[in-house]
Amino acid sequence: ANNDAITFGGGDNQITNTSSGVLNLSSSNSTPLDWAGVANSQASLNNAGTLQLTVSGSHGFNSAINFNNTGMVKANAGHLVLTVDGSDYGNYHAAESAMISFTSGLRRFNDDTNFSGEGVIKLDGATFSIDNDLLINSSINIGTNPTGSLTLAKGTLTGVGTLTTKGLIQIGDDLAGSVALNLTGGFDWVNTGELVLGGDDYISFAEGANKFTNTSSGKLNLSTSYAAPLASVGSTGSQVIIANAGVINKTAGNTHLISGNTTFNNSGTVNVYTGNLTIGVGGNESGTYYTTVGTTIEFSGGSRNIIGDVNFTGVGSSLISGSVFDTQHNFSINNATALNVSSGGFSGDFSLSISGDLNITGSSTFS
Repeated sequence: ANNDAITFGGGDNQITNTSSGVLNLSSSNSTPLDWAGVANSQASLNNAGTLQLTVSGSHGFNSAINFNNTGMVKANAGHLVLTVDGSDYGNYHAAESAMISFTSGLRRFNDDTNFSGEGVIKLDGATFSIDNDLLINSSINIGTNPTGSLTLAKGTLTGVGTLTTKGLIQIGDDLAGSVALNLTGGFDWVNTGELVLGGDDYISFAEGANKFTNTSSGKLNLSTSYAAPLASVGSTGSQVIIANAGVINKTAGNTHLISGNTTFNNSGTVNVYTGNLTIGVGGNESGTYYTTVGTTIEFSGGSRNIIGDVNFTGVGSSLISGSVFDTQHNFSINNATALNVSSGGFSGDFSLSISGDLNITGSSTFS
């Protein structure tokens, strides 16, 4: 209560909140669990019961404290800021108007970890190691009022498990300056909900064979001003697979580029509502591309393997400036404006249907 705190001193000290225990953080102290130890002393808080913040304002633990959660952590009010290392096999719940954020430290998530509530949970700068399949399900686990949100602001996602996201997930922050949500070490992310990549931020695919799958129920909204919203930054030998079976919406007014050590597979729908989208990599095609007036979808490089019928629709422009479409299937260009081919082109035994003009310049392939 009041402005009090529990302070860990010298030696190896530990607090265990058992499965029947409740620890209420009701102090106005911004660091209600503090540390004043000396070198080589250790402090641990192990929660198997309920730990809950019940007062307004920002409160957290000293970063020297190791925090392991197998129970329930609640922010019933205020903002609980976690800057500590530890493992998570339990639950995090943010009530309406409350927030839980992970701003630094290494958090090891497991398949029993669950995020819920009507408030906001932010993964905002910490490193998140996922060593088993993890379901981040911030919206639908709320019960009858699925209005909560989860923000993946910045930090690193790594581990050998699979991250599955449902509900509405915000990627990035609202601060000036671009920040990255980093995927590394062969990370596998499956989205079945709605992701919004906004501000001037981006997803960075680093070392290893990292994969992002947007399932048939998934939606990825690219509203960021960053030019490479799905950036491949790994060294030679690293590989990125982006597989879209759902919907990708480009809603920023700039040009977005997909390039690098990336394979882009599209069996869903890509909508270019504003600006331009340039795909400069190879991959499989069996989906739809839609452009609105004044926008362009461009294929600037890589071999596009047509494994099913492909449709280009809308009133925008379509440009092939380096990619080669290898196909045994139907390819329909239903744009009101022209298909422009400056290099690259088509190969294989295919049927090409174009409702508008076909403009061929430079050295193009039709074989």
